Amino acid sequence: MDTSLSISPKSILLAVAVLLALVAAWLLGTGEGQPATAVMAGDEKPRSIVMVGEGKTSVVPDQVSFRVTVKRQARNLDDALASSARRLDRVVGALAKHGVQEKHVTSTGLDMAPHYQRIKGERPKLDGYVVTQQAQVTVPELAKAGGAITAAVEAGGTSVRVNGIALEIGDPEAAMAAARDDAVKQATAKAKRYSQAAGNTLGPVLSMAEVERRGFDLQSFPVYGTAALSGATDEVSIHAGESEVAVRLKVTWELE
Repeated sequence: MDTSLSISPKSILLAVAVLLALVAAWLLGTGEGQPATAVMAGDEKPRSIVMVGEGKTSVVPDQVSFRVTVKRQARNLDDALASSARRLDRVVGALAKHGVQEKHVTSTGLDMAPHYQRIKGERPKLDGYVVTQQAQVTVPELAKAGGAITAAVEAGGTSVRVNGIALEIGDPEAAMAAARDDAVKQATAKAKRYSQAAGNTLGPVLSMAEVERRGFDLQSFPVYGTAALSGATDEVSIHAGESEVAVRLKVTWELE
């Protein structure tokens, strides 16, 4: 008995539709296909331009700092401490005549050590104590710095040493602020030129960051106060030249 199978066009179309639906479901499930999503304007990242500007300004040091070391020796520790304190007070008193106030003098070190007499072939014998005091001094007026250094040496005599002399800027942040303003101007000018050349308009600032700063480097030079300077009538001569501070800023603007 013969059996015949007939398939209608409608059945074929239905089977194809089911197959396509299964394939689409599989693609969605495995992540191979992604549904189309409308992107809202608020989700778009704004077009932007990034520029780096470097600002510079010249400054002249307006004050001087230096370190004073007083070293005194006595038979007992109390006498050595008292002698060291008196000598340092004498130095500070002399500095006051040159515009150095108490707030400009900071104690930075105190060392107490026994002192031994050493004779060849004999055991060392304790013959006293040595006290060493250190203080950091700032002269707020550059014009008075030379006189202050000379006065410190004269007041301390052979017991004092002056070193670590350095030219400084009293308000370094003011100099940096001027350099930052210049850096912003430089970056803005470049950003405007590039954006206009590309047919765009410079919009608001999106971000700003300081990527580098070069501050004033202390200008140090050694001067040692010894007996050779005691009684000197001439002041130490100090000359301050111009120095440069610089700042580099990275600025990002939105393009309109």
